[in-house]
Amino acid sequence: MPAWKADRSGSAWQGSAALRTAEEFLAIGSVRYIESVLHDLRLHAGFVLFTLLPSLTLLSAYPFQPQGIAKLAFIALVLSTIVVLFLVMTQMSRDGVLSNITRNDARKVSLDTAMVLNVALFGAIPLLVLLSSEVPSVRSFLFSWAEPMMRSLVKS
Repeated sequence: MPAWKADRSGSAWQGSAALRTAEEFLAIGSVRYIESVLHDLRLHAGFVLFTLLPSLTLLSAYPFQPQGIAKLAFIALVLSTIVVLFLVMTQMSRDGVLSNITRNDARKVSLDTAMVLNVALFGAIPLLVLLSSEVPSVRSFLFSWAEPMMRSLVKS
């Protein structure tokens, strides 16, 4: 009887090279699919967050009276987006399948380079933009390095 027709619990499949090759083939396909989904998730998260931030900054130029309510709603939306993205990142870091792929412990959040960069990209930078759009002194401090560069470009 051919090995592919044999019972899986039988001796034909146990420890065979064909079974190992089939497992690796399926694992490689699964990992590639997971990588593409995570790439799409990262792009969508970046799009949502980095379209909300310019909208919040542009809202400061809104000349009409309900500006305060609209600005408060946008601030709440940006903060809730940051919190949700942070929760998703920590849950992904603790996921069993993803931890097996990256060879990390699934019971704790790994503080590897990718996690730190994601927290900085989707947490610290948006919070700095939010603070700089609301507090002018923070904006002047954060962009004080750009003023001399802009002056030198204008002189040329």
